[in-house]
Amino acid sequence: MPNFREKARVNVEGDRSMAYGPVCFINEKLYAVLGPVDIIEILSKNQEGSISIAGIKNDGWTILSVYISSNCDFSHTIAKLENCLNNSKGKVILAGDFNIDFNNKSTKKILSKIC
Repeated sequence: MPNFREKARVNVEGDRSMAYGPVCFINEKLYAVLGPVDIIEILSKNQEGSISIAGIKNDGWTILSVYISSNCDFSHTIAKLENCLNNSKGKVILAGDFNIDFNNKSTKKILSKIC
């Protein structure tokens, strides 16, 4: 993509010819303003599925791209997201393919604790 830089990527299936999972692209202008950043690349699998997180963070921003497989254990997913967000400073941009029903009452209750 013109004027964007790939900063983080997690390949969920290592044996695929094409990467499959989250990627974090940052606009060149924004990247110049952000200054030094730490790269976040997390892949956590359990028997039911996986959660993968690609992103960047510094003292002012945390930008995360997330992929959660549809069969991933919800409590495992929340624990990984919560850990990542608890270590964040400043503003957070969280985007991705969550495969979660955000209208479900129990989902809303759990998410209200971390959002």
